Amino acid sequence: MLNLSSVSLTAIAALMTGFLGTLFLYEALKRIRFSVANVMRATSPIILAFVSYPFFPVKLTTLNIFGAVILILSVLIIGVVDFKKHSTLNKKNSDETALES
Repeated sequence: MLNLSSVSLTAIAALMTGFLGTLFLYEALKRIRFSVANVMRATSPIILAFVSYPFFPVKLTTLNIFGAVILILSVLIIGVVDFKKHSTLNKKNSDETALES
């Protein structure tokens, strides 16, 4: 049976979750580039699956595991490529600064 208290608490939780997630994303964008923050945000379905499993035990299928592996690998690949690109740019900038001095 639904009562007003449970519906209102659920609505508040839903609104706060979206608000807090957006707030944290904007805080992350102040510190790191959008490409890195967006890739990290893409892992939220996997994190959510781990956090919610004790409350909602759902049987993992081969397709779910395969999708999680693809997601994790793509995040790692994009992170490594972005890190190499960023470190190369920093080295190039520091070399140019040393030459100008």
